[in-house]
Amino acid sequence: MNWDMVDPKTNGEYRFLESIAKDLNVAFDIGANVGDYCVKLRDYNPSCKIFAFEPIQDHCEIIRRKGFTVLPVAVGRRPGTVIINRNVRIPALSSLHIANENTVPLQVVLE
Repeated sequence: MNWDMVDPKTNGEYRFLESIAKDLNVAFDIGANVGDYCVKLRDYNPSCKIFAFEPIQDHCEIIRRKGFTVLPVAVGRRPGTVIINRNVRIPALSSLHIANENTVPLQVVLE
């Protein structure tokens, strides 16, 4: 989800999430950023157990303060480490693949 950084209230992302939320017992937010989708899912289905995966430590603390279980790792095929290009201007655009003048390399654990 979160395609093209368009507002999820108007681009259909939250509407999609709402349409599936009632059927979920467990959900995984991979690359949770600061937990906005976790919050929205909890709003739609308070009984769903939500696990957030987020390798950037600053973001993990924000997610924990919102009351979610956070695994402070990136998710991939094999365990190890990987360099994330952390976007300091728009953190949600941090990526394994996109490096530019707004990014700084950050080594994170990969599980």
